[in-house]
Formats: sequence, C-alpha cells, structure tokens
Amino acid sequence: MNPNYLSIFISIICFIVFGCGGKLQLKPESPTPSSATDYASLYPQESESPEQTFKLETKVTEYRGDGLYDFLNGGAELYFAYDIVAAASAEYKVGQDSIIEMAIYDMGTSANAFGIYSIGRYAIAEYVDIGNEGIKTSSTLDFWKGRYFCKLVSFDETMESQKALVALGTTLASNIEAGTSPELLALLPEESKMSKSEKYFRKQLALNNIHYVDNENVLQLSEQTEGVVAKYQFGETKVDGFVIKYPSSEEAKAAYDSYLTYLSQKGKAEKMARENSAKVVLQNGKVTFIAHRNNYLIGVWNAQGEKDYEFVAQTLAAIEDG
Repeated sequence: MNPNYLSIFISIICFIVFGCGGKLQLKPESPTPSSATDYASLYPQESESPEQTFKLETKVTEYRGDGLYDFLNGGAELYFAYDIVAAASAEYKVGQDSIIEMAIYDMGTSANAFGIYSIGRYAIAEYVDIGNEGIKTSSTLDFWKGRYFCKLVSFDETMESQKALVALGTTLASNIEAGTSPELLALLPEESKMSKSEKYFRKQLALNNIHYVDNENVLQLSEQTEGVVAKYQFGETKVDGFVIKYPSSEEAKAAYDSYLTYLSQKGKAEKMARENSAKVVLQNGKVTFIAHRNNYLIGVWNAQGEKDYEFVAQTLAAIEDG
C-alpha cells in the first residue's frame, strides 16, 4: 500500500475510535437479554374503571444500546452499575388534559431491580403496597417487582393525577411476574435495624451512592461481588452496617486486607479478639469495624464505640451458624 494512503487510513481509524479530543470515547455496553421482551405488553391500554380514567396516549418506545444510554441521560452510570438491560417509556392521558409518563427499567434480575430502587429509599417516604414495594409522592410513583424498576411521573399534582398514579402503577404491577429480594438481606440482623433502610449494591459506583468510601476500589468490588447496607440504632447512635459477599474466601480476605490498609492510613487501627477483626478510630473520631469470615466482609461505619460492634457480632454468628 502507498505509504501516503496508509497514513490517511490510520488517521481516519484514529478519528473514528478516539474522536477529536484524542481520548477513547465509549459508552457502557448494556447486556443483551437472552430472549427479546415485549415491553409494550406490560403497559396497560386504558382504565377499566369509570371512576379513574387513563388511556395510553403514545406508543411504547424501547431503549437499548446507545439509545438506552441517551434515554438515561445523567443517571446512566448508576443504572449501568446495576447492569440494566433495557428500558421502555410511554405517556398516558388522565382525565381531560393531564399527562403521566411511565418508564420501565429492565434490570435483568430481581436483586438489581431492588438495588436501583433501594437507592431512593428514605426514612420518611410514603411507602405503598405496589409491586414488591413502592414510594409515592404528590407527583411520582417508584416501585420494583420482579426484574423491573418502574417510575411514573405526573406533570401536575391534582388529586385526579395522584389517584391515576396509583391506579396505573397497580395495573402495571399486576402485569409483571413476581420476584424475590436479594438473599444477602437475610444476613442483616433484625434487632435494632431501622425500617426500610436496607440497600443493595454490587459495584463501587453503587456503593458510593449509598455510603461514600473512596474513588479507589479499596473494597475490591467487581461483577462477582454483591453487598447490602442497612441503618441500625444502638442507643443514641445510628450506624451503617454492611455485608459484602465475594466469590471466594481468598478474595474476601484480600479485600479485608486492602480495606484495613486503607483505613490504617486514615486513623488508628487495632486488631480485635476475634480472628480477622479490626477496629479503626478515624481522625474525625468515628469508628469503623471490619471483619472477615469465609467469603464475607462485614463491617460498621460511623460507630461511636465498642457497643456498636454488636452488628458485626450478630452477623458473624449468622454466617457461622449458616
């Protein structure tokens, strides 16, 4: 090949791959479902109740690949941290001129659907019995069921629209097959746990949205890890207890060593009586407890003292008994 042509060819390839800025520009790839799902079939067509009228106003649009990334807009990274597969959206007309937008997010598994939903949980939310669980405001309804996270948004806050949110959400939920909560939640001790505080994560970005740890992956989270966090109250102290499951005991031990090394740079670390357990008093006076058993890493953030170690002790007992 003529050297001049070769140079031009290479330049074109570099421009396509790297773009004008000289950096590789790639969007996260969404997993492809094993079989195509007809998301439109999940959308109710219209209300069957004369007391509550709604009707599908637009066609159901499905989003995958680059289209999915664009649809998610600023929140794409968090959804991809929970391995979103695809999404769909449509608008409904309510009454004379109100509009409700309904979006369905296919998260691939029930655990991931609960995970992305759990990010939005908060103590004083208005929880509703729609799907596995839902949260309602005057203009929105979020819920999860099966492998789907669903979000409904009303463009006004009239009583009619609020009733339509519930009616639409309830009908949509009835079209979705049931799912189960992440099994890892069962390891969280019930005693002193604050209601509706459980959250689920798999990757670092998701965890940092629940409890910020660090930009570096000091807990060595990966595609194969999963974790849960919940709030506990011991006396006047509120702490975050967490459990992370790794593919193997060796990987859990490596994560324990990595995190303990990291924490030791932030405060004073000391080993505890239990094997593979440590207490770190941070520079701000807060205490972090961590422990390793089998393929689990257990810990407490924002502790005040020894009494807050109770979460770790109870969780270790559950793992050892199991």
